[in-house]
Amino acid sequence: MAELSLVCPDNSDSGSGTGLTLEDHENIDSLVHNISEDTYSEVIRDVDNRVTEVNQYQFNGGPLVRKVEINRDVAGQVTSTVERQYDGAGNLIQSLTTAVARDGSGSVVTITTDEVP
Repeated sequence: MAELSLVCPDNSDSGSGTGLTLEDHENIDSLVHNISEDTYSEVIRDVDNRVTEVNQYQFNGGPLVRKVEINRDVAGQVTSTVERQYDGAGNLIQSLTTAVARDGSGSVVTITTDEVP
């Protein structure tokens, strides 16, 4: 799994460079950053009322910032999810693909996640 790596500019009075300013924090562009702040969510369901997609926009009618696709097998069980985050210009900046493996009875055996920065 990839880890978020930040290089912090030296904004402290001591010159140690150990702190993040509020502006630095707001400029972090990762899959979960800003999602909980002021986004507008749209939930899309299939004919069986199962969630197939969740889209999050900066605001109602605004640019897409995050999209989650939920894939299912013929029995309706989740087989994978794909989470994508976009910057303000609509460019894909990060995605996570999660695969769910099941045994013959349908029980989850493994869940693996692959991140593409």
